[in-house]
Amino acid sequence: MTEREPQPQDFGITHREYALYWGSGGKETDAPDRLILIVCVGFALAVFVGSLVVAQNLWSALGIVFLVFIPPFGFFTFGLLVGFTSLVNVPLKRYERKRLLAGPIVSQVEQYEKARADYWKARNEAERLQGEQEQAQRDAERARREAERKRWEEERERLRKQAEYWMNLSGGQFERELATLFKRRGYRVELRGGAGDGGIDILARKGGQTTIIQCKRYKNPAGPAAARELYGSLMASGADRGILACTAGFTKGVEDFVEGLKGKPITLANVWDIIKVAEAVDGNRAEFTPPAPQRASRRRRR
Repeated sequence: MTEREPQPQDFGITHREYALYWGSGGKETDAPDRLILIVCVGFALAVFVGSLVVAQNLWSALGIVFLVFIPPFGFFTFGLLVGFTSLVNVPLKRYERKRLLAGPIVSQVEQYEKARADYWKARNEAERLQGEQEQAQRDAERARREAERKRWEEERERLRKQAEYWMNLSGGQFERELATLFKRRGYRVELRGGAGDGGIDILARKGGQTTIIQCKRYKNPAGPAAARELYGSLMASGADRGILACTAGFTKGVEDFVEGLKGKPITLANVWDIIKVAEAVDGNRAEFTPPAPQRASRRRRR
């Protein structure tokens, strides 16, 4: 398809010739406007010259011309001029069209109209194809969003069920499940939960490092007392690091206490952090690293 619509002049035809070919008129093609102007100017000059000859005075001649051409006499004069020029223009136009059709314009017009028809056919086809392509893109985007929405809903439901599973565990079950996660990553694990455990529910060793885990199966966020207890156990046992795991998350006081520690590190793990670790274990991902401390405001980020 060409970049622009074909024009008559591309085939050696003027707009006036094309209009005459079809017997139509218009501002660009009709002669009456020009003929009226010529007749009016000629008539005005004739009136002026005649008035000047008769009156032998320039101002009198101008006055006569003014009276002839202004209303109400001007309307009458203009009507006579239009009628006269129309009577003259019609046969002139017919003669000009007859002479035009005798030349090569017929084949030129056929070529022009064929090129214009091909142009609009190609343009309409291109617009149709573009519309179909845009619709296909919209349909694909809609399908992608729908698939993403379903995937997100399925993921949310899966995580909800996992969170519900961990939240419904008893205290002992919670400790055993956490211990299993560490075992599956190659840690040597020792369960110590119960009376006299010294604030250590799970003891995990690997690579020459010792980690102590304190498990809190709570329905409400754990307070600073649990973090202080774990820190005391960490200092007393000489372990390398500690993990405070609570299914309900932590208060801001716990997070501030952990962030303020300058000695041995303590990591906070809520139910979502535990689920992330469990997924890493099931997916056989990189070596387990205890989650970083989490703010209470981010407990339910999924």
